[in-house]
Amino acid sequence: MKEGELMRSYKRWLLIFIITIFPVISSGCWNYREVDTLGIATGMAVDRDPISKDYIVSVEIIDISSDTKKSTISSEIYTSKSKTMFDAIRNMIEITGKRIFWSHAKVLIVSEDIAKEGIIPVLDWSLRDSEIRNDLDLLIAKGSSAEQILKDKNYSGNSMSFHIDNILKNQKSISKYVDTKLFRNKIEIAKNNLAATVEIISKKEINDEKSLVVDGSAIFKGDKLIGYLDGNETMQMLMLRNKLKAGVIPLKNVCNSNTDVTLEIFNNNTKLKNVYSGGKLTLKIDVYTTVAIAELSGDEDLIKEDKRKLLQQDAEMRIKENLNNLISKMQREYDADVFGFQQFIENNNPKIYKELKKNNDNIFKNLQTDINVHINIKGSALRTNSIKVGK
Repeated sequence: MKEGELMRSYKRWLLIFIITIFPVISSGCWNYREVDTLGIATGMAVDRDPISKDYIVSVEIIDISSDTKKSTISSEIYTSKSKTMFDAIRNMIEITGKRIFWSHAKVLIVSEDIAKEGIIPVLDWSLRDSEIRNDLDLLIAKGSSAEQILKDKNYSGNSMSFHIDNILKNQKSISKYVDTKLFRNKIEIAKNNLAATVEIISKKEINDEKSLVVDGSAIFKGDKLIGYLDGNETMQMLMLRNKLKAGVIPLKNVCNSNTDVTLEIFNNNTKLKNVYSGGKLTLKIDVYTTVAIAELSGDEDLIKEDKRKLLQQDAEMRIKENLNNLISKMQREYDADVFGFQQFIENNNPKIYKELKKNNDNIFKNLQTDINVHINIKGSALRTNSIKVGK
């Protein structure tokens, strides 16, 4: 075959190939599904039926309706139950007439009862299903069922799950609850020397009305819920774990005066060091915190340099006392290392860790700590003095 004819034959077959393959690659996803055939989930709540012991699964599904002028978004809660999580989800098709689409889901709320029994069955299905994102926020419903949280009657917005997600996005501003994603909780539960913590959602009475509040942490031993930390204790825990980014420290009656001060945290750096002597281990904890005076009320002008030193010492003393009390509480009441102290010891001094394990299986409960707090007050916002009241 001549070179010209060979070239024409090559071009002809290339054209046939392009014409054949084009419809295949331009026809869209192989598993494409129309939106109106799906129930788009924004969040899920899991409870336990006290009699049958079935899982009660509640899913919030959004409904997008539109007319020629505007589109509106609303949501509805659908509930199903079964012996297993997956079966309960599939049974929901009988109610909704649609298969649940999980890619836009934001929160997974689990009841106290299930958390006390063990949270692994809920985590297993959630992390095994390919459609559920592993960065879903995990919360424990304290004081009410998980379903009641999703069905809160005092909320009038489009989606309760999206509302909770917006609260969680601002965690770093107050640091009174932990950032708990599904994948992170799975990692913490699998660790031998760390007690996992999960954020709490509950209903609290505010101005004679019960409102949803995300505050505090649930403490887990293995995969079982054993207790709680309040919002302030959670902030102290984050400080000891060197995960505190921001927050507020209110101080009442500073230096035994009638003056109250609120400090805003801008930065925190906590350093740990092992001191091993005479067969005993002491964990030295140095906390370096940069703050500013965000609020001051009372007669004492604590902004002036000489008075500011007193404020600094008072704040250091109170924070140290709070941190010592929290460590003692975790050791005495729960024997739960939520701080990661044992991990630090094992990673930095594996020989010492092995020796302590031989002599005493409970390292955390008997661990001595030496805490030093270093506060740096860098400013007082827009004012350089306190507001005086005329006679």
